[in-house]
Amino acid sequence: MGKREQTSSFRCNSFVIVTCVLFLWGFAAIQFINSPYHNPAQQNAYSPPGPRAAVTSLSSVNTAAHATNEKSRALNSPPAFADDGIGFGFVVTDVSGGDHAHLMEWLQNAFVSAPAIPVEIWTKEGMHFSTNVQKYINSRKKLAPTAVVVRHFEEPLPDFSMLKLIALQNSAFKFPIYRDLDSWLCKGAVSILFDIVKAFPNVDVIWSFAPVPYGSTFNKPDKFLKIPLKDQSKYKTFPERTAGTVFAVRQSERTKMWLNDAIDIYREQSKAGMITNYEGREQASLRESFFLWREDLQEHIIGSDSACRNDPRGSTCGCLCDCSTCAFVHSQKHFDGCVNINAPEGEALDHDSMITKRSVTRTETVTELVKTVFSDRLRFAFFAGLEGTGHHAMEKVFSKCPEFQKKRRNDVPFECVHDDAFTDYLYRGFGATGGVFNPKDIKQMVRLEDSLRHAFEDAKVKYGDESTGENNRGTSGIIVLLNLHQTHQGSGFMSYPNYGGTEKPIHHPHIQLLARIAEEAKVDLRIHVLERSARDIYLSNVVHRNIWGDPMKETLALVDNAMALHGQLELIDQGFFECLTVLGMTQDHFATMGHFLIPNFPEAVTLNPSQLAMFKQIRPMGKSKYAFPYTPRETQEVTEWLTSAVSLIDASCARSRLWST
Repeated sequence: MGKREQTSSFRCNSFVIVTCVLFLWGFAAIQFINSPYHNPAQQNAYSPPGPRAAVTSLSSVNTAAHATNEKSRALNSPPAFADDGIGFGFVVTDVSGGDHAHLMEWLQNAFVSAPAIPVEIWTKEGMHFSTNVQKYINSRKKLAPTAVVVRHFEEPLPDFSMLKLIALQNSAFKFPIYRDLDSWLCKGAVSILFDIVKAFPNVDVIWSFAPVPYGSTFNKPDKFLKIPLKDQSKYKTFPERTAGTVFAVRQSERTKMWLNDAIDIYREQSKAGMITNYEGREQASLRESFFLWREDLQEHIIGSDSACRNDPRGSTCGCLCDCSTCAFVHSQKHFDGCVNINAPEGEALDHDSMITKRSVTRTETVTELVKTVFSDRLRFAFFAGLEGTGHHAMEKVFSKCPEFQKKRRNDVPFECVHDDAFTDYLYRGFGATGGVFNPKDIKQMVRLEDSLRHAFEDAKVKYGDESTGENNRGTSGIIVLLNLHQTHQGSGFMSYPNYGGTEKPIHHPHIQLLARIAEEAKVDLRIHVLERSARDIYLSNVVHRNIWGDPMKETLALVDNAMALHGQLELIDQGFFECLTVLGMTQDHFATMGHFLIPNFPEAVTLNPSQLAMFKQIRPMGKSKYAFPYTPRETQEVTEWLTSAVSLIDASCARSRLWST
């Protein structure tokens, strides 16, 4: 492709000016001759337009959200919803009226399948969504303000087929992912995109082949406008790509210019009468423009066994997600089938039936508690993890946090509260019974739940004045620690499992219950899930400390509790929790934890003295001085068993990893 030259301002006399102009003219001519668009032997060779800005003004085709438009400039700020290091975000266009049923289903599928990836909806000015769609959008924005952003095309609207290209070209995401309104995400679809970018970090475009190689040009591969004579034979075997099943484009000046060329070529193809097939009309221009850019852009083609435009086997199953290897399903028949399968029996897939549901398998759903309460002044923190994942380390960290109602440090705009009453409500009785997590009977559990709810409500008055927007200490943030300190009533650290005794495997927290009570009391609960490798957990519990005295029983208890923790995490919204490995934590990881747990945690890159004192309590784990109690074969069997269970927790953490509140 022709390279654009940037020159700095400088002064020169009239002679130098003339010389400079001639030089630049000659350089530009050479660049043009060397570009793949130029072919002097062909009369209709495509000559690229002049230099374009990063967000090109497509006034000739009524482009949407041009960068000079004030409204678009504000919306083009990068979303603060998630930072996955790639910048993925879903993009969809809908300029139709009616009840927006497909948009509703598309949004629910997106947030159920990939709750941490934000969405841009591109529509026309003045269009109002249906009540259900607007209600759903509002509910997602409560969890994160930029979970859904609505963008507008300029009037008059360009050809319908160009809307997706304009939306991708002007998206605020670093790597927008477009899907048509009848394209469904199956389980694991987004993981494929992450894996592709990880394997090919320089990839510019991710898409799939069209089911009909040259469908937009009547199955005639020799239809083109701008292909140089020397490349025409190659072009005849260059198939169309589909831009509706999954179409991800990394934002860069090169990709913006390519999309702009595709729009220009589409207009010329339409004028020339090349395209009359309504479905996939843009594919011919994308084919021709990408062929011209093929040496400057790197593409990755997702196979037809994953990106399914049609069902080649003529399957009679309702949704290809359930009877094939498809990760992306793009067809009206199967889209409707996927909607019906994922909806409760006899119900429409609307806001009320799906706002608290997420898919666990391809055919099952579970009730999920949605987080609605967020506070920048008062938060309650619970540390959830298997035995041996770092509760003692976190106790040391937060022992250095400035305590409430004691002399404050000026450099720390937050304080910590260790309240034994909360801890005893949750767990007491050592290895026996007595708390919400280990009740003696149902009557005691109900009574303690009510007491805990009232304690949460009282804490809002004691630690923070909700009416004035300030807490009672005048400091900027307070964190109430619900565990990490043992009380005289036998609370323990509330790990999974907690304490010993014959009922040890069932003595563990129930964070889904804790989350529900916190939501009912309208307080902000944050759960920090402690991660660690299965091998290190085994070393800590079975080898080093021999906690239960029986390696097999201890391992079985850990396996069962890992499954319990995983199940509980699947029952709550990802906004409730984040996951981090404590041992070996870096300062960056510590800052990530602080921002999630602690209100008004400083944004400074360098930790202040008090923060540093907390961080220094974390000690890297040294090499084990102990030997495994089993033979190598037995050790492998038992650790693989535990590894499988711990991987379930990792899977739950994966959907929370990118979440940002």
